[in-house]
Amino acid sequence: MQTRLSLFVRTFVSGLFILMLSVSVSAQFKAGIQGTVADASGAVIAGAKVTLVNKETGRKSEATASSEGLFRFSSLAPGAYKLTVEREGFKKKEFRHSSSSWL
Repeated sequence: MQTRLSLFVRTFVSGLFILMLSVSVSAQFKAGIQGTVADASGAVIAGAKVTLVNKETGRKSEATASSEGLFRFSSLAPGAYKLTVEREGFKKKEFRHSSSSWL
């Protein structure tokens, strides 16, 4: 009886440890970038293609600006990024992330 109880306790503790580890791993990347695509006059640009590239890993994510010009990237890993916005009829715009700000 005590052997079965000991086995149950070890299995329960192991399962609890794995659960806590998986929760902490999934919670590490909570950063995000969001914004509005607009022209020089402030008019929103719906349908603009927004591309985000992690400069260290090369991982690329793409979004399309909504009808209000909004875009969002979430669950980003720490690092340096390049953001590119393009839409037919407009000049392509690129932003690079330095250690402290977007350039």
